[in-house]
Amino acid sequence: MIKTVLWDVDGTLLDFEAAQAAAMRTLFSEFGLGPCTDEMLARYDAINHGFWQRLERGEITKRQVLIGRFEQFFKEYGIDPAVSVPYNDRYQLCLGDTIVHRDDCLSLIDLLKGRVRQYIVSNGTVAAQTKKLDRSGIGKRMDGVFLSEALGAEKPSPAFFEKVFDAIGPVDRSEVMIVGDSLTSDMQGGMNAGILTCWYNPDGMPIPAGYRIDYVIRNLNELLPILGLARAPQITVKPMETDEEIRGKAYVHWSCWHEAYAGIVSPAYLEKLTLEKCGQMAFQWRDNVLIAKDGERVVGFAGYGESDPDTGELFALYVLKEYRGTGAAQSLMSAAAERLSAYPKIGLWVLKENPRAIRFYEKCGFSATGEEQYLPSVGAAEIRMVLHR
Repeated sequence: MIKTVLWDVDGTLLDFEAAQAAAMRTLFSEFGLGPCTDEMLARYDAINHGFWQRLERGEITKRQVLIGRFEQFFKEYGIDPAVSVPYNDRYQLCLGDTIVHRDDCLSLIDLLKGRVRQYIVSNGTVAAQTKKLDRSGIGKRMDGVFLSEALGAEKPSPAFFEKVFDAIGPVDRSEVMIVGDSLTSDMQGGMNAGILTCWYNPDGMPIPAGYRIDYVIRNLNELLPILGLARAPQITVKPMETDEEIRGKAYVHWSCWHEAYAGIVSPAYLEKLTLEKCGQMAFQWRDNVLIAKDGERVVGFAGYGESDPDTGELFALYVLKEYRGTGAAQSLMSAAAERLSAYPKIGLWVLKENPRAIRFYEKCGFSATGEEQYLPSVGAAEIRMVLHR
């Protein structure tokens, strides 16, 4: 059971890009530097990201990050780099002027209060984070705040987490989880510290090799079932219609294959099955697809059609891991079966090495026919199951 949550701030609880853009444009005006264009913001963001990664690798100091990023940026755009020091001093404070909460995070933090211990763990400066945590209302809701500048160590170093654990008291590290958007800082830090990792990945980016990530979420409220505190899901089933629903279906496809079939199908096949590829397939085959939604979030889908004049076919049925046991899969099955009611039987193929799915289909009345086929491209065998009505 997870008893302690370590929260990252920028890009996780708060929308850092919004605060950064507002601060940069305000200070360009204040310092008389002319307009700050979207192209300039994008370039600064790339430079800034590179400097922070060098800090995380222990190559440079925090001070070198704070000043060096602006020196490089200003030089590229013909601005006197001597302005970097006073600019950074003002920038640290301006970052706290724009507060945009991610995913109604205050309500989530309030819901978790008293059920799990919650702490801030951030590499942001004391000046910037103190103002942001105060103005956002996040700081006062936490059981503690740990900033690298005050600790004298940066995420992802083990020293940072050792100082945190020394301060909060003895912990069972199997009961501690870090939640953050940065692979190199938060996820690598969690790995180094030997605690659980939860990657906040709102854009549905693929997980790169080399990281042990225990959970992936696209919305902060997806933490509730992970923490065993899930509200009762409000599952609805409907035909897939909007572009947003198609993108949601693609994410379910990608997530389920990589979560359920790792070690079963060919690694090369999974590597090629990117989120982008799943999106292309979802937009190409829109017909005869049902989706399960919890509120506005797509949490599962089923594809159906005809195998032969006497047999309806269930081509696919997937539900996100955290929605297993919620009735979403059964609701999709029932809805698909209803649409195939004109057929005396329904058939499907399921991977032979997927006992969970086979048990589910057996509970729904399907039985194995004894047919089996090997899929060379996937590198796995599947068996035929049929439901007679």
